[in-house]
Amino acid sequence: FLKNSLLTIALCSPFITPAVLANDLVETAYPLLYSVAWKQTAAEYQALYYQGFNIARMHLELALAKQKKG
Repeated sequence: FLKNSLLTIALCSPFITPAVLANDLVETAYPLLYSVAWKQTAAEYQALYYQGFNIARMHLELALAKQKKG
């Protein structure tokens, strides 16, 4: 079993290596690629954006309510 597994790995490695190298190249050449994709597509980003906006609005309304006239 081990001998067949090693033979399979040895025969397939020339085909796997270029794909792995290409993936590493993309990750190192464009380090912000995944973060930009997450920002553009993640529902979590949109929820955090709205949450931050609502908290800022709440603080502004409280500050305006506490402000003295004049």
